[in-house]
Amino acid sequence: MPNAPPKKSKSDGAVKPTDHQAPQPSTRFPVLPDGRHDLAGLCGLLGKPDEPFRRLLFRNHTDAEFYSWGVEAMSEDIVADAPRFISSSLRILAALSPTQQAQVKLPPAIFALLSDEAATDATLAQSHATVSDSESEALKEHEAKLKKVMGLAVAVRDGAVASLKHALGDLRVGPVRGTASDASSPAALAKGLRAVSAFIVRHLAEGSDDDRTALRFFGAGEAGAAELEAHAKAVEAAAPATAGTGKRVSQRMLDIQDGRVLVLTDIVLRAFRLARRKDKSILLPELNRLAALFDTRSRTTAAPEGSDAPADPTAKPGSSGDKPG
Repeated sequence: MPNAPPKKSKSDGAVKPTDHQAPQPSTRFPVLPDGRHDLAGLCGLLGKPDEPFRRLLFRNHTDAEFYSWGVEAMSEDIVADAPRFISSSLRILAALSPTQQAQVKLPPAIFALLSDEAATDATLAQSHATVSDSESEALKEHEAKLKKVMGLAVAVRDGAVASLKHALGDLRVGPVRGTASDASSPAALAKGLRAVSAFIVRHLAEGSDDDRTALRFFGAGEAGAAELEAHAKAVEAAAPATAGTGKRVSQRMLDIQDGRVLVLTDIVLRAFRLARRKDKSILLPELNRLAALFDTRSRTTAAPEGSDAPADPTAKPGSSGDKPG
């Protein structure tokens, strides 16, 4: 006698998922109503972020990486740009065909997470700005100076690495770029600056005539090496005092949170840039104050096998804003 067919559930034959099966994430991007939205409004519209998704995404990053991002931008610029960036991203996606949307390789859950992290950043920035009675004005100024000095040093370092890439080729520059990429602390950044400086000095002394000519042509000669060393000393001189502060939110804590928002923004922006390489009709989300930061980052940190930076200048995100320091 043949076995009896399995019984169906009462819900039109659908099989009820077992308790151990994880819920499937949504594959549809949120659609925003017309009008302008601030961070609070976006958080309300997009809902609470998916906590398992937050854990899975951020497990691939460290506080040191977040800090190296966060030190390059001002918190107020990040908080100011976030609502427009999120809104424009979702409106661009809403205007695309399903086929075009599929080119933008993003999980829809990232927008609720980005809104939530940006809102947290705004809260921490406000707390950081509130000086307690026990904190001296001198220490507050010291923190501000350190952030400015480190932001400028990172820009000089990235510019030097880009010059080396043009002069010597990405393959030869790859090792020193990896060594110099850590800006998680003043000491780490100073070490990276000196690594790039030493790389220049060594190739000026031991390289071919063509190497020396190319290095000087791209501004990576003796003066460039000296500039890197000068910024290393400036970073060390501006290193934070050993005494703690009376702020509820330290500068480092705020920089790390800034970095969390910037990393998420970078993930979204890169997905749009890669999609645009396939279909030029796909627009890029709007950035204002952070536009120069992401344009520079996309070009100086590209992998040897190819950058995701757009090939045409019209693909730059938004208009250039001022960089800190």
